[in-house]
Amino acid sequence: MNSMGAPVRHVVGHGAVVPVLSDEEAPRLRLEFLDGLRGLAALYVVEYHISQFAPSPHASPWRHAQQLYWHFFCYGHQAVVVFIVLSGYVLMLPVARTQDGHMPKGVWDYFKRRARRILPPYYAALSFSILLLALYPSLQHPALVSPWGVALPPFVPLGTLTHILLIHNLTPHGYKIDPPMWSVALEWQIYFLFPFLFLPLWRRFGLLGPVVGASVLSLGILHQGLFPVYAWTAPWMLVAFTLGMAGAAVNFWEADPFCRSLRDKLPWYRLGFISLLLVPIAHFLTDHRFFRSARDGDWLTNILMALAAMCFIVGSTRFLQKEHRLNRLFRWLDAPPTVKLGTFSYSLYLVHYPILGALFWGYFGLSHSQRAAWIVVFCSVPVIVGVAYLFHLVFERPFMPTHLRKGQARSLEKMATSTDAATPAPHEPALHVPPKQES
Repeated sequence: MNSMGAPVRHVVGHGAVVPVLSDEEAPRLRLEFLDGLRGLAALYVVEYHISQFAPSPHASPWRHAQQLYWHFFCYGHQAVVVFIVLSGYVLMLPVARTQDGHMPKGVWDYFKRRARRILPPYYAALSFSILLLALYPSLQHPALVSPWGVALPPFVPLGTLTHILLIHNLTPHGYKIDPPMWSVALEWQIYFLFPFLFLPLWRRFGLLGPVVGASVLSLGILHQGLFPVYAWTAPWMLVAFTLGMAGAAVNFWEADPFCRSLRDKLPWYRLGFISLLLVPIAHFLTDHRFFRSARDGDWLTNILMALAAMCFIVGSTRFLQKEHRLNRLFRWLDAPPTVKLGTFSYSLYLVHYPILGALFWGYFGLSHSQRAAWIVVFCSVPVIVGVAYLFHLVFERPFMPTHLRKGQARSLEKMATSTDAATPAPHEPALHVPPKQES
């Protein structure tokens, strides 16, 4: 590659193109911490939405604890950023480990696998939400003003059609029916930009090409430029995705001395920690009207969070590449319950909001107490996780790659032959990185 990270082919023998290989990284890497990170991000989103249903803490005897809870879980949008960064990272992994920087099995195979992995659970969750709204009329006519109101009215023909087409985030119906689904539509649209825009930019201009291109497209053209979109579309998430791509290239693209230099010389954990500290500062500036509205400042906090997530992932992967002993944080992220949560985080993300609404308004109809209804919802996290897991078994697991359905016990030799092992969905485990190809 050139100094900016553009791919450079190394020709050996009879025209065979091979990347520069490192003996240090020849052993197989296990990246279970990505599953743990994904699972915790999904659980954080659940807690964030629970906090939105909480009554005013001013008259509550537990107001200080409630305020602390709300302040800790008020960054739900940042957890979505982590999902997007993980999406860019895991989809870039197989590309970064090829000889020529192209998709191992081609674009058509890539789209088939993405559709099989993402669409069946999505349409099942959409049907589940519509059925729940139809069976519980109180969900359509809530007695209190609450965050649930953004999902209403649910049965608008155009809104349902845009959800079916996965373009609802580009319309006024972005939060209808099941509000968290806006980000699924965004990820689906990113899937088309990845092979046709971001990868060509990376091959032509190097490591920063996709990041700059995504910044111009999302912040310059879509957010404030020629074709402004609705605020909830969050077009700057394209930048978060390309930062994830850059992270995978830094970790695994061996043909580029620029990537190897960044990988070995930058203090990734320190950079990630600084970026993370800047998130609440930017949030403070947003709240105090340094921007025209809070939504206008979201791009800054989200990109800072994306930088923090990317730096953490790169630093952690490098930590494993150097075969260091697992520290306490890794043991926590690698813990079987945390990894297991990551395996069905997509289902948890899809179905938790309608379940929250049904529990809250169902109990409110019995008690007529917002506080009592919120306490029920607050204590119902195990129920929500359990229902999401059952949903995963029925509607998600059958469509996962075989090695993920069979669990981690599959042999390394069989795993090494599967391209899918390194190309999971954004909410899908990325447990193993295939060994490098030898020339």
